[in-house]
Parts: sequence; C-alpha cells; structure tokens
Amino acid sequence: MDVFAAFERIKRESQELNDFKPLSEIEIQRIATEFPGIPADYLRFLREIGWGCIGDSFYMIYGYPESPEFVYGKDFKEILGGIILLGDDFSGYNLGFDMNDNWALVEIQPTSKRLDKMNQTFSEFILSVLKRAAS
Repeated sequence: MDVFAAFERIKRESQELNDFKPLSEIEIQRIATEFPGIPADYLRFLREIGWGCIGDSFYMIYGYPESPEFVYGKDFKEILGGIILLGDDFSGYNLGFDMNDNWALVEIQPTSKRLDKMNQTFSEFILSVLKRAAS
C-alpha cells in the first residue's frame, strides 16, 4: 500500500493521529537546497502530509532535518558526522539519514549512539510506523 494512501486511511479511521502540518513549497525547496540529494519520498511526505506527532507521543516527524547536536550535543559529533535527524520515538531512538552512505535511513541507539542501518526507504519505514500507531 502506498504510504500516502495508507496515511489518509489511518487518519480517517483512527483518533490517534494528531494533525500534521504540510510544508510550503518554499520550505521544501530550502531543504532540497541545503541537503542536495535528500530522498524525494521524504520531501514528498513533508509536502503532502507534513510533520507532527503520530499517535499519543508514539512517533514525531520533525518539520526540518536537524543536526545531531540538536539532540546529543557536541560530544558525539565524530560518531554522528554526516547524519541528519528526521524524527524520534519519544524513547531516545532517533531516525535519520546518513548523507555519507547514499542517504541510508538509520536509527540511532539512545545509549551507545550506535547507528543501525534500516535497509528500507523513508516511505517504507513511516508506513510501518503508521500501521503500528493505528493498531
């Protein structure tokens, strides 16, 4: 199922989804300019669906890619260099793109700051989150 169709279905059927705020075309272009090569499905998600909280503090998609320093401070700059953060699960796990690894989707472990490659696209990942939130 397409992530955009699934989101609309889940949104209609579930009270657990908070309002998402789509980004303007100017905001999308700013992200695309600052992060050349950022995956198109992520930009489409921000444009058509937006950013916000999924469920009752189930998962947060940020309105703009964030530096790891935003969450972890400067202590982990060497470990997390090339990573931009896209969201989190409110339990310390962050989702990001590794710009140094062909924009691979990664999850950052909260205690070790270890990167786990997700081996899926942003759309595949977010669809699995949406399905879990709606169940």
